[in-house]
Amino acid sequence: MDAEELIKQSQWWREAQEMPDRHYEESAGVSLADHLESVHTNLRLLLSPDGLDGYFVELRQALASAGLHLRETEKLLGLVALLHDIGKTRDDKGAEGEHPITGKTVKLRHPVVSLMAALEILPETQEGRRTVLALVEEHDTPYSWYMQFQRSGQVPKRKSWARLDRKIEPREDGTGLVLLAVFKLADIDGHESVDDVSWFIEQAYANYLREKGRWVPVPSQDTIQRLAQGAS
Repeated sequence: MDAEELIKQSQWWREAQEMPDRHYEESAGVSLADHLESVHTNLRLLLSPDGLDGYFVELRQALASAGLHLRETEKLLGLVALLHDIGKTRDDKGAEGEHPITGKTVKLRHPVVSLMAALEILPETQEGRRTVLALVEEHDTPYSWYMQFQRSGQVPKRKSWARLDRKIEPREDGTGLVLLAVFKLADIDGHESVDDVSWFIEQAYANYLREKGRWVPVPSQDTIQRLAQGAS
């Protein structure tokens, strides 16, 4: 049984099928599992050899220059797509508990609970497991940084970008941020505003990726809309 099957046969997935997705009105009848599937579909469209417009050609070129193969990247990020929000079924905004890896006391928000789910579901022998776990836990960081910027006008310092990159990919060569940026672009389902997507990609390049010789093309609003329509 492959990892996608393990996820979809888990109790976590069954709970996601029963839970309305918070990105939509409950009357829309969209479940959390539907959202996870939509992000997975977006990812496949992003990394399709056919693409949707010139942007996607540039994106594939950027991945190739970072040494990332499309099929392997799609497989790895596909697991992140199916797991990233699955912890919403059991998160508790007011609760604190032990981080499942570090043991530190943390708030049990959905990225941490999703990490718990991923640790439970994915076998230790799963290829790329460490990177998947890090991306699941950090998938909301770009949005958090964007909201911080909106409030204070401050962009995280270089050391924060380096720490985030290193957590996802220990080589600390920009690959981690490239993977996170691609996932960020796929995770647009149900979002009223996607301004944080372009902001994160622009800032990642200006503050870190440029010096590493890595890049991700910045999508226009039209490109993002085309992706959303292509997945519908």
